[in-house]
Amino acid sequence: MRAGARAEPAIYLPAPMRADAGQDAAPKWQMLFPLGTFHNGGWPKDGITIDAAFCAAIVGNWGKRGKPALPVDYLHRGGDDAQPVAAQIASGWIDALEARADGLWALVGWTERARTLILADEYRYLSPEFHRN
Repeated sequence: MRAGARAEPAIYLPAPMRADAGQDAAPKWQMLFPLGTFHNGGWPKDGITIDAAFCAAIVGNWGKRGKPALPVDYLHRGGDDAQPVAAQIASGWIDALEARADGLWALVGWTERARTLILADEYRYLSPEFHRN
């Protein structure tokens, strides 16, 4: 967490990984957030609603930051600078985001190691993380 940043719990929504995600090195479009309302014990009692406005805001905020490549980490370990460097290694990189009629999609280029794990069925889901503010 950056100095002075407000601590707010992250929200994770598991998304099935595309069956062909690890087939070759070419980046693949992967759904991050489907539209709908989702419930989990640690979330607000009304759940979290992902709608077209939410998806558009994510893409817009990313664009305002200059559309940087975004890392995909292993098991939510990459965002904590207190983690050892080995735990912060990216499994892939998001090079584009799109708000579509069914949700938020990302163009993900997987590392060779991640493709191997995906093909071995050791990773089957993405768990996108976001902060509501």
